[in-house]
Amino acid sequence: MTRSTRDSSWALVRLASAALVLAAVLAQARVTLMLAVDGDRDLVTTVVNFVSFFTILSNASSVVVLAWAGVWLLRRRGASDGREPAGLAVALACVTT
Repeated sequence: MTRSTRDSSWALVRLASAALVLAAVLAQARVTLMLAVDGDRDLVTTVVNFVSFFTILSNASSVVVLAWAGVWLLRRRGASDGREPAGLAVALACVTT
């Protein structure tokens, strides 16, 4: 497998993962808001509570960083240096842990 093919595969995996996590967060938001409407609860409070959960924040962060990593891999095709930028590597480590 060539480096370009491997990079493209990893880019697609990262972008697909970002899309799946985003879909899961949006689906949970939809359910949460529907339950709030059905229960006649305040929507602003419900939204603030929803975005305050650590899991939602960490998943949103992972969507951003995985998308960044996927796009970076796709844009760097043919570059001789195979290392990720330091900022991206740190961001990947942070959202992973």
